[in-house]
Amino acid sequence: MEEVGFCKTACLYQRVYIYPLLFVLLIIITIAITFPIALYKQHVYFLFPYFTDLGARYPEGSYFATLMTTSSLFGFFMALGIAIVSNSPYTSIYIAGLFLSVSSILYITFDALLSHLIYPAFGNKKITLVKVILDLICIISCIIKYIFGAMALSIFNGYNTLHWTPNMDGYFYHLIAALFDWIFILAAMVFFILYIFDFYNIHFEEPFLVAKCESCSIKRVYI
Repeated sequence: MEEVGFCKTACLYQRVYIYPLLFVLLIIITIAITFPIALYKQHVYFLFPYFTDLGARYPEGSYFATLMTTSSLFGFFMALGIAIVSNSPYTSIYIAGLFLSVSSILYITFDALLSHLIYPAFGNKKITLVKVILDLICIISCIIKYIFGAMALSIFNGYNTLHWTPNMDGYFYHLIAALFDWIFILAAMVFFILYIFDFYNIHFEEPFLVAKCESCSIKRVYI
């Protein structure tokens, strides 16, 4: 009976590959909920708003914060900046977005390098190659995003950068920046999904205590 009970408890930790999938799934749900609300409230323009713009205004910002914070619980070790972005006010959303991009790139680069170094003892050569490609996509996308984003802001003549329409100066540069912002997000999401392959053969077991028993025939009792 004790062995069966232990198995039931230990089996809860056997499918850790589910957590990266839940992490990405919650991000998709966040976009699916906040984007229509932001459009309905006319807080953003329908064609490629920045990802972080979806959480800049109320009420969609509340859903954005809740869902992104929840997803960060599943992937906090994969994307430290996500919890900061999800709870940032409008005045600091650009800085928070920059922090998210840089911290994510540093993590993705480190993980891709680590995957290369530990192969063939652990990991998959093809998966490692895909990680390197996604890392390069993230780096290039981030650079292009902030270069064109800065160019767009330098000639912007409107009053609300969230609702940036084609008749405003700098819209073309803004569109390119926003497009590469979404490319960055998609590449990062695919990268996190690859953790399914890394975690598939990993499982956790409950720790146990070793108690000494001088009066027992068995000197050590495992609890």
